[in-house]
Amino acid sequence: MVSTTTTNQNTGGIVNESQNKLTITVKVHYENKIHPDSSFDRSYSDEAVFNSNLSQSEIETSQVKIATDRIINKIFNDIVANW
Repeated sequence: MVSTTTTNQNTGGIVNESQNKLTITVKVHYENKIHPDSSFDRSYSDEAVFNSNLSQSEIETSQVKIATDRIINKIFNDIVANW
């Protein structure tokens, strides 16, 4: 699931440039056949905040990669934590 939201930052009464937040959520089913008690079903989510002046291709090449890399790292850490 991918969603975006737009907010205007208000710092000390001054409204700054509009920012968007990209949120990516994935549901993972991990099955450990050797140690079944280590299997799990979890949702992982991460977000990236970016200025509204980025183009669609810039968002895809940078912000989506940032969020997915973080999610992959979380999944990897959960899988290897019990080794």
